[in-house]
Parts: sequence; C-alpha cells; structure tokens
Amino acid sequence: MEAVARDLEAWTKATQQAMEMQHAREKAKQPPLPASQVLEKIDIPPSLKEMLLEDIQNEGGEDPEQSVAPLLDACQEVIVQNDLQRGECIWLPETQLAPGEGLPADWIQFASRFGFPSPAEPETLPFWCVAAETLSYAATAACALQFAFKASNVVSVSGGITMDILGAEEAECGGLDKWVTLAALFPSVSKWRLRMIGPNVPSSLDGAVQSLSAQFEGRQQGGGKSKATKKKKRAKKKTNDASAKGSDIHMEIEFHRMAYHDFLARSSTSASKDAKTITPDVAVAFASGIAEYADDWKPTAKVLLDQGVPCCFSSYHSVEASLDFRTMSSLGANLSSDAPQANPFSGLLPVMDPFFPPRVYYVNNFVFNFCGRKKTSQPNTVTPKKKKKKK
Repeated sequence: MEAVARDLEAWTKATQQAMEMQHAREKAKQPPLPASQVLEKIDIPPSLKEMLLEDIQNEGGEDPEQSVAPLLDACQEVIVQNDLQRGECIWLPETQLAPGEGLPADWIQFASRFGFPSPAEPETLPFWCVAAETLSYAATAACALQFAFKASNVVSVSGGITMDILGAEEAECGGLDKWVTLAALFPSVSKWRLRMIGPNVPSSLDGAVQSLSAQFEGRQQGGGKSKATKKKKRAKKKTNDASAKGSDIHMEIEFHRMAYHDFLARSSTSASKDAKTITPDVAVAFASGIAEYADDWKPTAKVLLDQGVPCCFSSYHSVEASLDFRTMSSLGANLSSDAPQANPFSGLLPVMDPFFPPRVYYVNNFVFNFCGRKKTSQPNTVTPKKKKKKK
C-alpha cells in the first residue's frame, strides 16, 4: 500500500506541474506544449511516464487538432441536436440474443448483432461514439455479470439478478433506459434489481424506486431503439405497475444516497423485512478512483472482500487503472488477472487531456475483476517434538 501511495503522490505532483505549465502557456497565448516535451520538464516515475508515452503513441500523433478534435466537434453536434443530458441514450437494442448465444466480444460484434450504426462510415461515426458512450455502462456491467457467473456459484437466474452499482452518480442514474441493454444480452433473466448506491446519487432520487419494463421484437438479427417504459414509485410503497403487464422484462432500480457500507449496515439492522439486504450477484464501480480516495473506499472494500461479492471496477486511463488495481491488490483482493485489462466496451467519446496533449482517455477504458480475498498459504501447524533433556 505504501508503494501505491508513493506513486499516487508522484502522479498528483506531476499532474500539478503539467497543469501549471499549460496554464502559463495559455496565459501567454501560446499553444499547449506537447506531452512529450512536458514529460521532459516534470518529475514523474519512469513506470508512469512509460504509460503516458504509450497512450500518446496509441493516439498516433502530437497534434490534437489533427487527431480527435474534429471528431469531438462532430460528437458534440450530435449531442446538441438530440438534446441529450448526461447518461441519456440515443440508441437501444430492440432484439435479444438467442438462448445460449454468447456475449458479443466487442463493439464491432455488438454492432453486427444488434444493428448498431456502423463505425466504418464517416457520417455515422459521431453517432456511433455518442451511443456507445452511454451503452458502455450496461455493456461493461454485462461483462461483469459474466465474470460473476464464473467466479461464484450462481447457477440459476430464475429468481432474477441483483446488481449493485457502487459510487453511482449522474452518469449511472440518468437515462435509465440504457440498463435495458442488460436484458438484451441476458435473455434468460426476466427480473432485474439494480441498486444505485453512493454519496453522489442525486438527492432528488434518494429513496426512490423506478420500474422499467421492455418488450423485445423477437430475437432476430438487428434492430434498435427498444420499447422501454418506466414508472416511478417511492421506496417501501407497494404500487401496481401496469406497464409491466405482458412485458418480457421487468427491471426495478433503487436509489440510495449513501456509502455502500453504510447502506449495508442500515439494511442489516432494519426492522422491515422488505428492506433487508439481498447480497448482490455482482457489484460494479465505474471510474471508482479507489486509489485516489482509498480512505473513503476502505470500509466498502472490506465488506465486498469479506462477503466474496464478484466485482468489476473501471478506470479512465492506464495510469489510473494501474493505481486502482494495485490498491485493491494491496487490500488483499483475489484479482482475476495480473493487470487491468483494456475494456472492449469502453466509451468511445474521447476526452482530451488538457495537461498531456494529444493524450485522450475514455469512460470505462480499463477494467479489472475480483472476487473475495486471495488465499494465503496456511502456516505449518504441526507442533515440533521437544528434544529430551540429557540427564
């Protein structure tokens, strides 16, 4: 943990130095300094420097105006034209996978299977990037659930799936229709319970429950814009959801504005049977920032590890992912890989790094999974024989 803290401190200082350097150039009405030159002037650990240079190389150049700026402008135009708020969908699948059909491996397969707009055509690329930005949350959660099926003893979904979204905020809580994508990817699950939990859940939603239902047009190839309806209700209040009648899928989404460990503590002591905590099948934390906010996360991490909940954490970029991964490793997590993995369903809307241009990063760009604590070798409990004293 100390090594992670040192690298985190070094990364924070390096970012601060880069920020001051770029702000000075902006004040002098000079163009931003390319990242390769910034890295020569700041103090940064070699391992982190290597990650940054690799990110820049992957973007294919040193001039942001010739790399992602035109695409960003086109994407922004799509967002404005469709009056999209953060988290809201522009496209949804209208069909489901066939029973036994595996999850798409990436966005290309997803596009082929569900009739997603093709990224091959320049005129549809901005739409594709905007749509994937929102769908990334549900598609990443689907991969997390697939990991949960393998990592735990979940063998039946007849009772439905409970998924906890940790550290939920506007991006996860807005545009709830995007979560219907889970039902498209898991046709055998007809009942879903999603719990949005975190101190940044919008206060207007705290304690609310929303019901979502959807009907899919069979399981043929292609099709978009699913027919999803929703109806709000308050927690602990029984209501009849007429929209769910005759629907293939029923999804209930709860909102709790508090830390996850506080939510579990409150639920475990509640006198109401309906409020009792159901251990989730999987927990997902998008852009958790667990390295940067380790002290805040430790109580929640302890609960997740003690209960053996299958988990997926995502990060924006390689440096953050490495620090987050190492933080969970130092806390004793039984990680499923040796390093964070590039997410095949990351967001596709590039975010320009103002301090290290032309570096860009993406929502849910990297992920790592874990389940419970890593096993430790058992100490030798055999009591050695005492030597007989010589008379």
